[in-house]
Amino acid sequence: MDAADPERMKWVTDVLTGPFEVPVASITPDARLREDLGLESLDLVDMVLEIERRVGRRLENEDVSSIRTVADVIALVQKLEATPA
Repeated sequence: MDAADPERMKWVTDVLTGPFEVPVASITPDARLREDLGLESLDLVDMVLEIERRVGRRLENEDVSSIRTVADVIALVQKLEATPA
């Protein structure tokens, strides 16, 4: 999985800049969702719901619990798109 995937990076950036008002300049693959981007627990739940809405699939608990960075989100989206529903 390539965290530098520009299409997925834009996709994740759109998710984070919308309802969470994260500045675009702060969003890098290495940025930590909580510590660097300031997302709180409820923000993370909302982010997961938005990802589920956009990909049309429910996320597994083990996938959600492993999300720490923007690169993790990109890898998760790539994984969801690569596996059949």
